[in-house]
Amino acid sequence: MKKQPNSLPFMLFLVLLLTCSLAHANTLIVLDASGSMWGQIEGKAKIQLAKNVLSELLSRWPADEEVGLMVYGHRAKGDCNDIEVLIPVGSIDQAKFKAAISSISPKGMTPMTEAVRRAAETLRSSEKAATVILISDGEETCDQNPCAVAAELEKSGVAFTAHVVGFDLESAGDKARSQMNCIADSTGGKFLEAHSASELLTALSEVAALPPATPEPTPTETPTPSPTPTPVPVKAAKNLLAQLVLLEGGEPLSDGSVSWSLKTPEKPNKQVAFSHAAVFETSVPAGTYLLTAKRGEVSVEQEITLTDERQEVTLNLNAGYLSAKVFVSEGGEQLSNDLRWRVFRAGTTKQAAFSYNKEPQWLIPAGEYEVQVSWGNSNALIKGTVSVLPGESESLSLTLGAGILKLKAFASEGGEQLDKDLKFRVLSEATSLDGKREQVAYSYEAAPAFEIAAGKYRAEVTWGNATGIQEIVEVKAGEASEYAINLNAGVLALSTSEDQPTDKMHWEIYSSKTRLDGSRDKIAVKSYARTAQFFLPAGKYLVRLRIGDSAQEKEIEVTAGSRTEDSVIPASEAPH
Repeated sequence: MKKQPNSLPFMLFLVLLLTCSLAHANTLIVLDASGSMWGQIEGKAKIQLAKNVLSELLSRWPADEEVGLMVYGHRAKGDCNDIEVLIPVGSIDQAKFKAAISSISPKGMTPMTEAVRRAAETLRSSEKAATVILISDGEETCDQNPCAVAAELEKSGVAFTAHVVGFDLESAGDKARSQMNCIADSTGGKFLEAHSASELLTALSEVAALPPATPEPTPTETPTPSPTPTPVPVKAAKNLLAQLVLLEGGEPLSDGSVSWSLKTPEKPNKQVAFSHAAVFETSVPAGTYLLTAKRGEVSVEQEITLTDERQEVTLNLNAGYLSAKVFVSEGGEQLSNDLRWRVFRAGTTKQAAFSYNKEPQWLIPAGEYEVQVSWGNSNALIKGTVSVLPGESESLSLTLGAGILKLKAFASEGGEQLDKDLKFRVLSEATSLDGKREQVAYSYEAAPAFEIAAGKYRAEVTWGNATGIQEIVEVKAGEASEYAINLNAGVLALSTSEDQPTDKMHWEIYSSKTRLDGSRDKIAVKSYARTAQFFLPAGKYLVRLRIGDSAQEKEIEVTAGSRTEDSVIPASEAPH
């Protein structure tokens, strides 16, 4: 039977993370119970590992510290409101907590952002500092912006800190990492990532403020004294000390997280030792190894030969820092929400870094780069170029150049402006390979004004079954552009006898044109009403009134900008 890897380090990691940062604060633990938590780490379901961790945590929780438990995604599939406080913040009740934890079964979505917001609101009433611990294995799936909400909560006056633990994020991707890091960073918390039991054990030693509970010592027999052995040379306690520099001859990095890995050339997929500390110290048997270090978007690898004596190794990342910010206009407000940053090597399409933060900072290899940023749902990209030097910090400021796009809808040329039952959409000018356009903005207002990035777009307005299109609308930086869209449509109001039952009544509108097989395009339907109103493009239509198995048809013409009223009388009531 294959022996399962030891999951104890994983459990201890979360226990210590949750314990070490919560002193003198009301704490609400937020647990992801979305469907993906059935995924496995080291052969065990992530949700089961999390349950075990929380149970262990409770047994060590200080009696004078208040704590609660919130869970999301545990009751229904596809429900972004499936967020529940299972245990309100208060003095710990072991039995209640264990019963609540045992009942959790992953099912649904990941409303991570809304859960953090509700957790902060739950803690708002207390005068104590508020701490939220979020445990999640994936990205936000309920169409919210974690960065914006976290920043909003931090500014709201609540003494609020969010720490985030990411489980097995390799499959979730970089977007999940960025979202979780943003929540923690915006509120002054920590973002920690767990990949495997062994990595978690290393992280445990770095983040724990309290040591793990130690077992009672096992009694041992007093050994019989033996002859004093002959002294032998003492092996160095740690025979490797590795550090990083950003440029040749530079100062070694002394803080922050570095992903160190030590492997043998014979087994490059198996780690012999690793660390997340800025300086890597370890003891391994003498031999040849591959030493790898990764920080930010940069990694470096070097083959080293170790003996039993202590050896110091310095790796050069040959990298620098790049930060960026974007403003609405020259001298205007800095944008903070709904930003998508991407960094490319100059002249290539290879992405070197990305971020969703207000003011991202990257550590990237020295070289020339193009930085791109888009805002909201806009398909317009703002670009800038920058040169990054080893050991230096570069800052790039971009201007979005936003403008105002105002839209109005009219039933006919020079006719009455429409003011209800409208939906406006602003779409990208360019189409994708499948012919689709990306939606930039939308509104149900009568005369919307969109603040969007300067550029060219396509505007559409829908009024019932009528659609008006403005192929090209242009938005200029710092200016307001206004467009009137003509739908060339009218209103068709239909009625029938008051004597007819409505439970089997259906109004159907068809195109006046027939296909070769005699069929027609069905345009609209309304059921269970003696009157029906349709907004239709100008033209001729076939109206069919179905009552049970019988049907009555009538051809009717709709005029642009006009209301056409007509009635359809069942054959049974028609005069003979």
